[in-house]
Amino acid sequence: MAVFTAPRPVIAKGKTYSKPRNPLVAPSLFRRAGSHGSPVQGQRQQTKQLLRFELKQLAKSIDDNGP
Repeated sequence: MAVFTAPRPVIAKGKTYSKPRNPLVAPSLFRRAGSHGSPVQGQRQQTKQLLRFELKQLAKSIDDNGP
């Protein structure tokens, strides 16, 4: 695995930092959080309503035809 080092500022008496930088930090600072697609809750509610409606229609058709 490669060690990522970037130029570091010179500190007292000409020494520099020797610790490598974390390569995952810089890209993560530029990312923005947000939603990832449509909300699942709305889809779930919609399918529940549709199922309820279809069950009512089925019960109604069974009652209308009767045994």
